[in-house]
Amino acid sequence: MKKISLSFVLLVYVSAMLFCQIDTKKTIFYHNTLISEKEGIKLMAKNPISKFNYSKFELIIENNSDFFVLFSKPEKCIFKFGSEKKSPSPKRIRKIIRPERKISPTLKVTGGSNFLIEKYEFIPGGIFKFSQEGEITEAPDFHLPANKNEFSFGDFKVRILKIKKETKETVVQFKCTYNGDKIALISPSKTVIKTKDGREWANHRAKDKTKVIMKNEDVKIKLVFKIPGKIVDMQFAEMDILWKNTFSETELIQVDFDSNFIKIDPVKTAEKNK
Repeated sequence: MKKISLSFVLLVYVSAMLFCQIDTKKTIFYHNTLISEKEGIKLMAKNPISKFNYSKFELIIENNSDFFVLFSKPEKCIFKFGSEKKSPSPKRIRKIIRPERKISPTLKVTGGSNFLIEKYEFIPGGIFKFSQEGEITEAPDFHLPANKNEFSFGDFKVRILKIKKETKETVVQFKCTYNGDKIALISPSKTVIKTKDGREWANHRAKDKTKVIMKNEDVKIKLVFKIPGKIVDMQFAEMDILWKNTFSETELIQVDFDSNFIKIDPVKTAEKNK
């Protein structure tokens, strides 16, 4: 019993001595760093810092390509402190960066023993791209007045939520669900409404952006159609919504970036730790 107690005391003593050697108040400040740039997608580390128990920075993902960019797996990023590797905790995240846009999620690693270091390597991961134009999935015309509330086609399911028909305007709201294994693109601005005389009228919400959803996700879309009352009374008219190229699917493509070292800013570090 005494031997066990002595071993325990010795372990506590050694741990305490090691902890005392760590400067728990010190913060290391690093230079903002261009990590890598590939295929028009730029990665930068902004405001990197390390303390004795964590390291973090804002990962700027700037999309100057013609693709959509997806950042969904921060745990695939690696911080390498000498021989010690750490990754952010896995969490559900889905950041989509449209062309000419950027995001800045914070990446943070904990649980290491070597964070107070003058430089470390960052290895990016979990970043994908996909085309703005997917493979079209044909959808059946939707008749108004509605004779059904829900219909399915391919890997999509569409359900009507609300409808308002007035003489000069028809507004319809749908919920669209995707059950496939790719990326679904839903472009409501491409829909038109066709009257009984065969004329087609564009969706009045022409500036609505393409919706992007993944497996088992859904999104609401709103269609607004306007026709002068002297042509047709939309409140009572028989019409059909034509989906055209509204629904499509595209593949995810992983983008492999080079790693880079994030190095200490000695002037700022000295100044901030006075």
